[in-house]
Amino acid sequence: MLDVPGAQLPSLVEEYIKEKSADTWTAHSIKNNRLELAHLLHFLDGRELSVKTLNEFKLSELKYVGAYSVRTKLQIACAFVSWLYQRGDISENWGKRITKPKLRRAKPEFRDWLFSVEKMREVIVKGTTPGKNHHVLHRKSLNEGRWALMFLWKQPVRISELLSIRRNDLNLKAKYPEFRIKQKGGSWKRLGLPLDILPELRRRADGSNDRLFKVSQERLRLYLANGCKRARIPVFTPHHFRRIAGTMMLEEGATIEGVADVMGHTPDVMWKIYKQLSPKLSSVTINTYNPAIDKSKIPIDYTVQTLNDTLVRLKKDKRFTVMDMVPSGRVIIQWEVDKVKRD
Repeated sequence: MLDVPGAQLPSLVEEYIKEKSADTWTAHSIKNNRLELAHLLHFLDGRELSVKTLNEFKLSELKYVGAYSVRTKLQIACAFVSWLYQRGDISENWGKRITKPKLRRAKPEFRDWLFSVEKMREVIVKGTTPGKNHHVLHRKSLNEGRWALMFLWKQPVRISELLSIRRNDLNLKAKYPEFRIKQKGGSWKRLGLPLDILPELRRRADGSNDRLFKVSQERLRLYLANGCKRARIPVFTPHHFRRIAGTMMLEEGATIEGVADVMGHTPDVMWKIYKQLSPKLSSVTINTYNPAIDKSKIPIDYTVQTLNDTLVRLKKDKRFTVMDMVPSGRVIIQWEVDKVKRD
């Protein structure tokens, strides 16, 4: 038997909730499951519970609520079906055949304000500035959120990696201050610290909290959303800071291998994802390396980029000795080019 008669469903639902609540369910889980299953019974209206009727329920709910809410409803319904299968009321756990609606995830797109240092700093500050009537505990939480978002913007780690950093993971006495994080695969990785906020990190390392940033992911998303609204830009998630930092480092001339090592990706992933975010990268490539373009009619920035790349290639060649390179302008670059000596 693959379906459950509608007349038996109310008693089975009550038995299911009673059994689960006696095990591990919290009061919130009991209330949520009871509400969603009652909504499902109201939709069925005496009909049997089967693959067909559950799919009809899914399509009906998609007309009124979002995909995320429908996924939650289906998870509760499929857990109930799995319980019926374990009891032997149905001969197959057909709940696994119910396809859940896809979530419309926000794709990272290029926006001028995303790569504006001033705008991002404004978003963080406005989102974590306390009001006049905020309690002292709320002010402390906002301060934690501000420094966590600042760190996330300057050091592109994942938000879960950021919130798992402990005081013992910091090495502030090294020549190049570093910290370690546990990556997705379970391996540990050492990364450099942003030096402009090193005094704050030293203060936190000497504090009493074991965690470096005592704030939750939900709070960080809330503070960032408030900052976006106050800065009058579309809301984005904290994970976008990771993409912003990776793209900005590439725009400033960092090597794809170096950025991939910092981000914990392979160079292939960097080419596929991060180099598609900014049209500046493609513009520099076209106008710098395409011989069909008249170089005398393009800005000096592209010529500077070409000279910088040439110096990098010469430095890799053992037949040449290249002194310290400071390619920050036309005159300084010419001065550095004069320092290139043939062995």
